[in-house]
Amino acid sequence: MNRTRIALIAGLALAALGYLSATPYIAAHRMLTAVTDGDAETLSEYIDFPALRQSFKDQLNAAMLDAAKDESNPFGALGALLGGAIVERVIDAYVTPAGIMTMMKGKKLDISGEIDGMDLLQPSDETDLSYALSYESWNRFSIAFTNNESKAEEEVKLILRRQGLTDWKLTGIERSF
Repeated sequence: MNRTRIALIAGLALAALGYLSATPYIAAHRMLTAVTDGDAETLSEYIDFPALRQSFKDQLNAAMLDAAKDESNPFGALGALLGGAIVERVIDAYVTPAGIMTMMKGKKLDISGEIDGMDLLQPSDETDLSYALSYESWNRFSIAFTNNESKAEEEVKLILRRQGLTDWKLTGIERSF
């Protein structure tokens, strides 16, 4: 092979690797643009709803188990037993394109009201957010939102996972409840 072909192949390989490395940044940019534009349909293309719902259920169940272990609260165990029955319905109402969009705009979702009603989620005022994008591993990427108005270090991480070679989907949200 001559040097021109080797250089061309090396250049194409580097371009392909560069594109593969950029795909989560492209997905994050498209998600944030969809939120800014109020485009729930585009945002939902980047969300793996079953995985995201399971992530929330696991976090809420762990929080309820911690509350049940608190010996100073005699109703903790009862709350954990009853809470498990409503967690699924609350999560189904919370994990929607509109719910995710509201959260990504920096609004807090207050879970209140009727469980079967449409008024379950009440967004508060928008806050001043900053975000950081970063790889956590080759197949895991995060968008970390920080509330700039809060004195406490509040951070919410949106976890994107690679699906296929170039597609990224939101599969988890790490936050404290």
